[in-house]
Amino acid sequence: MKMTIKIFLNILNIILKAIIVIVALSIQLALLYFIFIYLQRFQLLYYLVSSLAIIPAIKIYNSDQNISFKFSWILLILIVPYIGVIFYLFFGKGKTLPKRKANKVKDFFENKLIYNDNIDELKDNDTHKYATLLNSITRLPLYKNTQTKFINDGKMFFDNLIEDIKNAHEYIFLEYFIFSDGKDLETLKQVLFQKADEGVEIKIIYDDIGSKKALKPKTVDEINSHKNIKMIGFNPIGLVFSLRLNYRNHRKIAIIDGKVAYCGGVNIADEYTHKIEKFGFWRDNANRYIGDAIYSFLLIFISDWYMSTSEKLDFDFYKKSIVSVNGKNSYVFPFLEGPTIEKNPAYSLFSSLINNVDHTLYISTPYFIIDKTFIDSLCFAAESGVDVRLLIPHIPDKKLVYFITCGHLGKLIKSGVRVYVYTPGFNHAKNFIIDDNVTFNGTINLDYRSLFLHFECGALHIDEQLNKIMKEDFLKALNQSEEISYEAWKKRSIFKKLIEFLSVLIAPLL
Repeated sequence: MKMTIKIFLNILNIILKAIIVIVALSIQLALLYFIFIYLQRFQLLYYLVSSLAIIPAIKIYNSDQNISFKFSWILLILIVPYIGVIFYLFFGKGKTLPKRKANKVKDFFENKLIYNDNIDELKDNDTHKYATLLNSITRLPLYKNTQTKFINDGKMFFDNLIEDIKNAHEYIFLEYFIFSDGKDLETLKQVLFQKADEGVEIKIIYDDIGSKKALKPKTVDEINSHKNIKMIGFNPIGLVFSLRLNYRNHRKIAIIDGKVAYCGGVNIADEYTHKIEKFGFWRDNANRYIGDAIYSFLLIFISDWYMSTSEKLDFDFYKKSIVSVNGKNSYVFPFLEGPTIEKNPAYSLFSSLINNVDHTLYISTPYFIIDKTFIDSLCFAAESGVDVRLLIPHIPDKKLVYFITCGHLGKLIKSGVRVYVYTPGFNHAKNFIIDDNVTFNGTINLDYRSLFLHFECGALHIDEQLNKIMKEDFLKALNQSEEISYEAWKKRSIFKKLIEFLSVLIAPLL
């Protein structure tokens, strides 16, 4: 009986969605007809209505958004006023959740903030700046008493994660942009089912759009049917189209018993562990944490759970099992990025890192779609004698995004930035390696979505040994890569140059 009702509801859901899509398309076609055909008959009225587009354009110009973001939206609105305004209302308003929801999440988050005075211990002026900057924007603290292990491959990450999950006794929290049906998810499912049977509490967050193509609804139903497991989709696509559709949860966090946490670029999908090949060899990495820094990762997960379910988990209960360890003079600053924060911590941090670097700046990113100010800062650093190197993919996963990335390279290379393409395949790792003691690892891409729209997370590390390990891994990847010369960059086809030129204009809209 239950199965019959479920099938009926699924069919009804599909029919309703189809009706909504048809109605929406019909309205759009009617609007296009009205704008481009009917109004053309009345020239004065047409120009009068078109001129009203200047109002939202002025509003955008006076907003606090990134300058490149503003330029692209103003350009779109002035060229195609009606369509541009509609698109802006749905996709261009930047980091703004509905005020009531944003305030509820903010209050919930801030009521659980932890305070310490570790920043005052930093003797180096630059690292003190970085930590103070993040603290002032996110209100989160800097931690010591934490051990960090760098994991430089997706398969190694997954093997470590499964082993830690097998040793869980109290709870398992998983939050990933992508959960994909396949061998890895099947392995994870069986281990989670076993731990659930033992009484371990398991909560899972996946992004509804990020996992839409890869994760079957029946897989989610199967996982949710198991006792002690609850799996929920973040900001799901419903029957009613929401302005919040643009805000995706790109975070990747695992917390087991408060004893260990993970954060990095790796999702739960077979391509990350090389069981299937997409875009060549998939390069990625993550960090495994033991100690005080887990407090912030736990707070991020609990806040996201509250945002998704309105269920208030007992932070004090879950944090009690976190144990301080000897961090050997290292510091960790986990932080979050997203629409619940008024400013942009990642963009601010990365800009500060570039502007204060002394001698070495290594960046690994899958996408490089960023504004002129950021690019100029990299150029100035290279022209000042800093060893600046950028690693991007050789085989892209998104062709248009790759065109935009390539369009930015000429100025960088001409200024002395050494740019490499990872010839074995796709470079998905998101890292900054600064001088001899500072690193960043996390989920944040160098693109407008990660820096200004998505829910993201990562960690700044002040740790000489970790810097050395990550630097060695980066240089090893460069040895497998091909450096792009300015002459080679200039020899691109006219078609590619045209696509790059046009796509750079709309980059912030993607």
